[in-house]
Amino acid sequence: MEENFGFTSVFDTPQPHITWQYGDDYKGGYLKILEDISLCNWLIEVQTDIVTWFAAEQPIIYLRVVKTPEIVDLHRVLWERLLPLCENPAMLYAPGSWQPHVTLAMEERSWLKLPEVYRFLKTKDLSWSFRLDNLTVLTAKEGKAS
Repeated sequence: MEENFGFTSVFDTPQPHITWQYGDDYKGGYLKILEDISLCNWLIEVQTDIVTWFAAEQPIIYLRVVKTPEIVDLHRVLWERLLPLCENPAMLYAPGSWQPHVTLAMEERSWLKLPEVYRFLKTKDLSWSFRLDNLTVLTAKEGKAS
């Protein structure tokens, strides 16, 4: 995406990922909850199916992740256990509105290039399968995730 369209925003996060919940901050204790949840031996196979986008001021072009019962269950558990510790949670990540995805681009100018980007991505095999094997906490520092 960077080479063909100059999109660099996806490099703000270290690796492709699924965002399960998002908030301004979390109170102490959330790491223990994540450790407890990760020890439950979730065996989740993830499958992407289509390239699409979220309409926003800075549109997000993404690979949609198929919502399997296992993914929905893990999301529900994470949401319910972490919500009491979350300051100002983004309700777009709440059960019922959350769409698991892998972000490919998220920049203002992606609207201008959307038809071209979409045509380019349609030529690629983006039907990915992978095993979900870890939970990671990403935090924003100086406008970038780490």
